[in-house]
Amino acid sequence: MHSTEQPTASNRGTKRIRPTSRAHSTEIPDTLGSSIWHSERNVALAIQMLSECETTILREEREMRNHIIQATFNATPQPANTVLVTNEAGDYEVIETKTIIEI
Repeated sequence: MHSTEQPTASNRGTKRIRPTSRAHSTEIPDTLGSSIWHSERNVALAIQMLSECETTILREEREMRNHIIQATFNATPQPANTVLVTNEAGDYEVIETKTIIEI
């Protein structure tokens, strides 16, 4: 009972499944399709979710930008009068300081 057919890359590990007539009549329920917009509450929830996503994306972009600025500042030689500070928006900035000498 040995088969003369050798396994090849094209038939190794594959299974052949014949579709049944029942599979053609099966419908997947539309749980989040067009019917989601029929309710004002669903629309409000969708808008809230998008807003939260936008807030998260903007925060993560700021954190990444600040990380890059800080890493660059720390990795490159800087003049003695420069410092890394956080501005009102929460972004890092490199500024030059001036020393005032009183006589």
